[in-house]
Amino acid sequence: MMKNSKKIISILMILAFCFTTSVYAQDADKEAEKAAREAQKAEAAAKKAEADAQKKAEKEAQAAAKKAEKEAKMAEFKQARDEGKDLVIAAPNGANLTIPYINIVFDEGLSLTQVTRIIKQTDRTNFVFRDVMAGAYMDVKTIGFQDINPIFRIAAYTPLAMTFNYVPQKTLLTNWAVDSFLGFEFRHSMLDYVFIDITPGAHMLYQVTDRFSLLNIGAELMLTCELPIAYNWSILVSGAGSFDYGNFGSNKLAEPYDYVYQFTCDLGVRYTTKAPNKYNYLNQSEQMVKEKKDAKIAKKQAKKQANKEKAAAKKAESEQKKKAIQEQKLREKEAKNSAKGEQ
Repeated sequence: MMKNSKKIISILMILAFCFTTSVYAQDADKEAEKAAREAQKAEAAAKKAEADAQKKAEKEAQAAAKKAEKEAKMAEFKQARDEGKDLVIAAPNGANLTIPYINIVFDEGLSLTQVTRIIKQTDRTNFVFRDVMAGAYMDVKTIGFQDINPIFRIAAYTPLAMTFNYVPQKTLLTNWAVDSFLGFEFRHSMLDYVFIDITPGAHMLYQVTDRFSLLNIGAELMLTCELPIAYNWSILVSGAGSFDYGNFGSNKLAEPYDYVYQFTCDLGVRYTTKAPNKYNYLNQSEQMVKEKKDAKIAKKQAKKQANKEKAAAKKAESEQKKKAIQEQKLREKEAKNSAKGEQ
């Protein structure tokens, strides 16, 4: 019986050992499979990272090439602009495409105008109405066409004085007027330091008065003297005269005018970065303007950094003071507790 029991125990131990060995072997196989999967994942991640890096490098190279091409075209455009030449581009069909160096510029300034309206009389002197108005104007025009450039001008006015046969009349500040002009500018350069612009075109004035809403439409001729003060700045002095038909408004039945004419003078400025003055009175160049702008930006950034450092130092000082106060309170509390313990 004892022998059988020993045999049974031996068999059970052998079976237990085999089972344990089998379990450990299965666990080892699972760990090996897991390690293999992790290795595959790592390899796939490495390949993906390599592919992403390659794509990123290709995109960066393409972007750099496009940027370089754009800068080269811009440099060629600026050279053509500065030399007053048209830009020649090779077309896909092999022919050369000529493009003028066109830019849009804006002029702004103050304007003073006088409108005269006359009603003819046979048995006495003519009725003469004169309105003097002041306001502001803005021009939008192109620069780049060698012979002629379109221009659009708009101005807003408020009345200063009104007379009837040279007798002053009461003027309300609620009256107003809007003046517009569309024409084509012919430019004449005087040694690149003075530009004379002669501009014929169509003129329109809409004016609200105490009695009527007036609408004048006619022809205008404008003369402008442009002075290139700096690389980006120009001063403009203009004078214009128009001859209009003045009976399109509500006055056409009650008070039609025989003659309507208008004189205007303007004082304005132009700031532009796309059509700068290569020749100017201050002898500024593109490099000088860029250096000045970079210095201004650097000064602004330095000031911002100094303020940031000052705020950080102030915050650190405040935190240090707060910590010192807390430590002082803690020492006082420990001193009180120690005194109570001695008592």
